[in-house]
Amino acid sequence: MDIQLLDKELGILNRTGFFQKLKQQYLIDLTQDRQSLFIAMEYECISQLRGVLSAENITWLLIKVVDIYTSCLPSHAIVGRSLKEIDAYIVNFDEAQLPNLIENLTLKFNTPILLPTGQAVEIKPRFISAMTPGVLLHTESPDKVISQMAMYLGYCDQSENKKQHCHLDQVTSQLLNRRVEIDSQILTALGNNEMFLAYQPKVDLTSQKIIGCEALARWQHPSLGFVSPDEFIERAEFCGVIQALTLWVLKQSIETLAKCRVLNPDFTMAINLSATCIETPDFFDEIKFFIKHSDIPPQLFVFEVTESIAIENYELAVEFLQKLRELGCKVSLDDFGTGYSSLSVLSKLPLDSLKVDRSFIKNMLNSDADIEIVRTINRLGHACGLKVIAEGIETKQDMQIIADSIGCDYGQGYYFAKPMNDYKLLKHLAENLKMNSPEKANDLFISRFLSKYLKPASII
Repeated sequence: MDIQLLDKELGILNRTGFFQKLKQQYLIDLTQDRQSLFIAMEYECISQLRGVLSAENITWLLIKVVDIYTSCLPSHAIVGRSLKEIDAYIVNFDEAQLPNLIENLTLKFNTPILLPTGQAVEIKPRFISAMTPGVLLHTESPDKVISQMAMYLGYCDQSENKKQHCHLDQVTSQLLNRRVEIDSQILTALGNNEMFLAYQPKVDLTSQKIIGCEALARWQHPSLGFVSPDEFIERAEFCGVIQALTLWVLKQSIETLAKCRVLNPDFTMAINLSATCIETPDFFDEIKFFIKHSDIPPQLFVFEVTESIAIENYELAVEFLQKLRELGCKVSLDDFGTGYSSLSVLSKLPLDSLKVDRSFIKNMLNSDADIEIVRTINRLGHACGLKVIAEGIETKQDMQIIADSIGCDYGQGYYFAKPMNDYKLLKHLAENLKMNSPEKANDLFISRFLSKYLKPASII
């Protein structure tokens, strides 16, 4: 065997050697139409001991763990060291035998390992497996198969689910491959006019008047279909295009806000900010440029940041949000109640309003505890001099509890209106104005407004 393909420390294949052998064997398996097993043993649990054990003991322990691992595998298994794990490829493996293999591995590692010093350490590695070709896509290409397995390893590493064994199933495989498609397409989505904005109104719970809206990015792709924000916002962060997307949202919102102000000069537009936007020093200047050249008062722009982002990036968030307020813009804390902010943190953040997370609103009718949580958040917000917005109001009962019993200032949710395109927003706003302020919105005024500003578009 080529010595350059060996890991000298552990006596097994190195990363290059392992994947070289895997590719060769996979192509043979493919011609013979047989299933094989890829299984990785993470050794992060050993890396975490570097602060308490000597380098010699760490090396000895790693060698011992590899010995235990390989003793549970068939003798023909291809074994190699990768970045964070010890990988193995078992040819012609029956998936029905996987539970037995995992049980054997976990039993072996349940016994503490005695170091040469006599000290006992518990090592409980995690195992990540996938059948090949199994549920993988693009199975004709070894490189694409390896890429999918690498994606799965990364997915498991980032997952909050830390169970000892993770096995790749069809649902997860499709999810990961869809991510790849989204990543490859999101860079051109704006240029291809696949993105559009939906606007969800915010309502004054006392007067029932629409006082503003939130701009929400949407993506309709020719082949991927509708890509939900939960999917593409995360990937936009990952691919480094979230700032361009945010500025596009701001630019489009300015055009819509200018039309809305014909009906309501005090109408506000809320725009979401991601962690990357807050962490980038020059991004504020980009926002400032657009607002300064919009001919719209800065106080009509509301920038929303989630509680988790504000807390995890606390110092940067305070600095960035303070600049926005100095510019004259409003700042709102989104998804409040789901993070870990204390009263002292909340009082120090430069805010104008906070939004109660929809999860509490959704469960109010079934939980007195959630009603009390919302009531407490409302009192907390008002004690800090903030306006309180309840999002996720879907029924009349929700609205009555929020408005009458709890006393939040504003509401947002399907009960009032679903997110809509600019055409429907302007029409909805005109109807709301006519209902709440008939002296300001007679039929002639509304008809002239609609004919001037509204051009029917695709309905959301």
